[in-house]
Amino acid sequence: MATKKQKHEDIDASDVPLDAFDEGGLFAFDARPVVRNWPVGIRVPVGPGQFRIHEIRLDLQYLDMNEYHELYERVTAFAAAGGKLGDPLADPLYPHLRGWSGIAAQGKGALGYSDAAKSQLLSDPRIRGAVLEATMKMVLGIEEKNSETPPEDGQPQAGGPNRAERRAAEAKSRKATG
Repeated sequence: MATKKQKHEDIDASDVPLDAFDEGGLFAFDARPVVRNWPVGIRVPVGPGQFRIHEIRLDLQYLDMNEYHELYERVTAFAAAGGKLGDPLADPLYPHLRGWSGIAAQGKGALGYSDAAKSQLLSDPRIRGAVLEATMKMVLGIEEKNSETPPEDGQPQAGGPNRAERRAAEAKSRKATG
């Protein structure tokens, strides 16, 4: 059985083999690839000065450094001018976000992709900031850390599993239900 070559439109940031983009030994250039499943942490306030970080995954239009700077400037100017955040025709961030996972609608389960949901998400400052931060990390090639930063005393933090343990538990859960 022949293996199917992965198209750039289907790049999965969490599982891309190093040779996935080879075309006869050459780098296959696609002017507008979409990077899928880019990890992003959303900081949600839970109390005075306290936050919980929720990890979601975003599908983002790939940009080079110049395009990122241009997008950042346009997004900043748009917000400063009082533009309607999440407007499909005017918001410069709208075409950049191509999909997501790990987001739930209150009481309704996973939030599926739709133009209305995308507009609503992009009207939330936490999501907008996360999209820009994720894009910057993607453009600069900054990879997600594999583990939690150890506390200054070197002792594990009490209060739950570290990131690796949480991911292992999530993978078991997905495997059991999938």
